[in-house]
Amino acid sequence: MSRIKGGSTSSYYGFILAFLLVTLVGIGLLFYFRGKKEGFEYEPIQYINTKPVQSDYKITATDIQDGYYVIYDENRVPIQLAQLPYGFYKVDANNMAKVPTGFVIAPQGTDAAVDYMTRIIPNTQTAAAALKPRSIPKNGVIPDGYYKVDDKNMAPLPQDMMPNIEKIDIGGTANNPIMTEHYGTGFVNKKAFYDKVFTITTPKFPVGPANPTVFPLPPKLYYTPVPTGQPWNHNQVQYLPYGKLANVDSKGILQPGYHDNPGLISKTSTFDYNKNYKDISMNYDVEFHDSIDVLKEQNDMYDISFGSITVLDPCGNLVVLPRSEIQGDITYYRPGSYTFGASTYVPKYEDSVYLSRTSQLPTTAEYRSAQTQLGFCEANKASPTEIEENCKSLDVNACASTSCCVLLGGAKCVSGTDTGPTVKANYGDLFLRNKDYYTHLGNCYGNCP
Repeated sequence: MSRIKGGSTSSYYGFILAFLLVTLVGIGLLFYFRGKKEGFEYEPIQYINTKPVQSDYKITATDIQDGYYVIYDENRVPIQLAQLPYGFYKVDANNMAKVPTGFVIAPQGTDAAVDYMTRIIPNTQTAAAALKPRSIPKNGVIPDGYYKVDDKNMAPLPQDMMPNIEKIDIGGTANNPIMTEHYGTGFVNKKAFYDKVFTITTPKFPVGPANPTVFPLPPKLYYTPVPTGQPWNHNQVQYLPYGKLANVDSKGILQPGYHDNPGLISKTSTFDYNKNYKDISMNYDVEFHDSIDVLKEQNDMYDISFGSITVLDPCGNLVVLPRSEIQGDITYYRPGSYTFGASTYVPKYEDSVYLSRTSQLPTTAEYRSAQTQLGFCEANKASPTEIEENCKSLDVNACASTSCCVLLGGAKCVSGTDTGPTVKANYGDLFLRNKDYYTHLGNCYGNCP
């Protein structure tokens, strides 16, 4: 009996230890993920190398060079100097985040009204060039991905930054709400952008149980959540983070807050490479370009008769295959004539030995007397490249009477026999109009004129 009790006691303590272990792991995960709310990666702010200062302290060049910043109290009175961990900038009073690539945190300035730890500046010429200001469009609308520099100029947003929106107006109708954004100068981090609450004054939103109608919002916005038991202020809205949809009730009327968009492949705006995107069940109803008919209509200005190819069908009838400019250029070659494809290819030594066997040509040159005078067709019969070069150098009038050359399209002399050009890539010559016939030893083959 004592053994059973002892076993029960050890199992009990084992359960307690397992529970404590799971709890500690959970607490660790909570601390790890608490800085990744809604995809905004930030951490609780941690000042390092702090030192107290007098209330009348003025920042010195040495302190700025050493990376110190002035910490002020609520009355903007200096109370201490401190540094931020390397590579971080201040998001708000409680959080910090990593500085975007190509940028650094701005050094401490002399304006006590500015928190320089929240500012970032380009650190490379590439980043500075990317942020070069340009004129705001004449319609006054600043496009996505830009922020307002001043009343006349805008610039691309740095990584993980958002424009500084100061005010939002909503006009239009209930069926077609139109949002107007009023930009302030500069940019803010994503957390500050999505945490900001805007009070809408136009149009006048009906409020109260007597008139519960809710004015629809543009897709970018949602109604600010309210604490349980508190009245809902229909005039307060916020921007929807990526991958979220505004809450609606069973009647389709907007409600405070938002929820995940179930139709997204990625909830963070970046692809999860661990997923199998080749699975057709995850990539249905995808059209990467317009249909063939639409493309033809868009390009009907082109003369598709140019470059048309005439071929023989199985019954021996001539059939014209039209070609449009929206198609790529067609390269003809006999199957097997380019073992490694028609593109330029320089083989290794091992490949060159293999290629010499697949070319069906002798690997050793036959003996020829130095006294024998041969034409270039016979002298270079083991070297198709030499024959091709010699044929190209011939006059078109002499080409068709040479045994190893053909006159392609009546304009280009290339190596070949009565079966056609040896190098089939000649059919892909963009400057050769009529590639559907050739002449060899006075005889015409193909769609002869």
